[in-house]
Amino acid sequence: MFTVPTCGGGANQTIPASSIALTDPSQTDRLGRDGVASTCSGKGCPGGIGTAGVRNYKTFTFNNTSGAARCYTVKIDAALGGSDIQSAAYQGSYDPAALCTNYLGDSGVVGLGNTVGSATYSFTVAPQSNFVVVVNTSGGSTTSSQFSGTVSGFVDNTAGPGACAAPTPTPTPTPTPTPTPTATPTPTPTPTPTPTPDFALSISPSSVTVPANGGTATYTVAITRTGGFSSPVTMSVSGLPAGATGAFAPSPTTGSSTTLTVTASKSVARGTYPFTVTGTGGSPTITHTATATLKSK
Repeated sequence: MFTVPTCGGGANQTIPASSIALTDPSQTDRLGRDGVASTCSGKGCPGGIGTAGVRNYKTFTFNNTSGAARCYTVKIDAALGGSDIQSAAYQGSYDPAALCTNYLGDSGVVGLGNTVGSATYSFTVAPQSNFVVVVNTSGGSTTSSQFSGTVSGFVDNTAGPGACAAPTPTPTPTPTPTPTPTATPTPTPTPTPTPTPDFALSISPSSVTVPANGGTATYTVAITRTGGFSSPVTMSVSGLPAGATGAFAPSPTTGSSTTLTVTASKSVARGTYPFTVTGTGGSPTITHTATATLKSK
């Protein structure tokens, strides 16, 4: 019979309450502090500062018992008012003479234990591997105030009742289909109506005066053609007084005007005589009129 580990994360492990004394192990250099805490994805070793001095340190060893690489998080809590300390993690072992060998990550913070009360950083450890958390003074020949800490990210390897249930997969959401846009109907162009062939008449001048003893009056009859009207227009006049006659030249006409000459004999009584000019043409027949006045004095 055998058992398997439980599936939950393991309990946090502690860095016991400690302080660094001048009798602790020492190193002649320390890591530079770039103000950036490492993360699970790691960061490059900042390297030593190359400044001579004696810095003392303590180490705390932990073990990744998992069969897979795991990310661990270290939190250091320090009493304020002491000398600066800093913390870094190393895989397997720590060599104070080679600060970047086996480097995993560091707190990056300046002032921990002096003006800063806590610092947190993370790093990833290979499967079935030890890792060492180092806390050291940053200044030469100094001690530290008290500090402690926690390390989280462990796997719980205590015996459990059996195999761990497979996690329920997160269902893949069914994509909502994008509706096909309704095509905007192309409007049917309204055909431009073909204009009906037509014409209009106008007379100028509108009034002509002849002497009482007879004379002639000349008028211009304008023919305004529209819609492609091109048929000959035949002209006639009505309403002239007795003793007066009218003649058009030309008539019929396909042009845009014709001349009306009214001849009044001396028998035409004095007065004002309105008359009407009629134009007829096209098929079917179109008829239009215009009026003018003849005066005899």
